[in-house]
Amino acid sequence: MFTMKPIDHRSLLATAVPVHVDIGVAPSLPSEGFVRLRSIIAPAGPLPIGRSTLWEWVKLGKFPSPVRLGTRVTGWDVRQVRAFLTNPQNWQAHNG
Repeated sequence: MFTMKPIDHRSLLATAVPVHVDIGVAPSLPSEGFVRLRSIIAPAGPLPIGRSTLWEWVKLGKFPSPVRLGTRVTGWDVRQVRAFLTNPQNWQAHNG
């Protein structure tokens, strides 16, 4: 029988490369503009993390900050997201 161990996302924050990023999914992101949270995180997005983990990474400077697009709407510059997905360590070194 196969059992899955729970993932401690807080321990992932301490690593240099937070998680394995599936670059094959990144082409589904637009080439320019802004993307919403659901386009970035699992299950539809390329990052296999949850909402609270992403917001924690933003707070710690490990992921690009969002841009307020309206009173109740935030989005991420897709160029910054693509830069992060291409090389998370390099993005952190230059932006962290």
